[in-house]
Amino acid sequence: MFSLFKKKDAKNYLEYSKLINDKVNEIKNYFLHLLNNNSNFDRSDVELFLEKSGGTIDKLQSKYENKDLWFHYSAFEPFVFILYLQNLPKEFTLTIMGFDNYDGFVLTSFSTENKFRLSTKQSTRLATKLKEEMLKIPGYDDKLDQLYKNFTQT
Repeated sequence: MFSLFKKKDAKNYLEYSKLINDKVNEIKNYFLHLLNNNSNFDRSDVELFLEKSGGTIDKLQSKYENKDLWFHYSAFEPFVFILYLQNLPKEFTLTIMGFDNYDGFVLTSFSTENKFRLSTKQSTRLATKLKEEMLKIPGYDDKLDQLYKNFTQT
């Protein structure tokens, strides 16, 4: 069978779907626990978590407000993680954005929802394949674009 993807690329998006699922659940569960048990949850808690989990603050961080924290993990080279903290102590939002071969991939999870929302607007083929793979996992949907559209119309 003819394939447009190299074996390495196919392996990567299949591996990334599992790795991303595991990591977003780890991050979200950790911070939900803090949110529900500690009204003083803040950026320093995120930095401590990153230190323990092998994450590092992204070099882009200095360009953004102090209330948002950009970070990455070496196992997720083409992805950046963003934790939006401006609505603490009520809620937080976790977003993962893809770059390079995964440009256009976006995963967002709101602490107030049990879903992970996916988008691949204007994305690469690998970003689209990754999204398709992640939609097979329970708890994921591709309603992120509609959610943003509804938000901007109100």
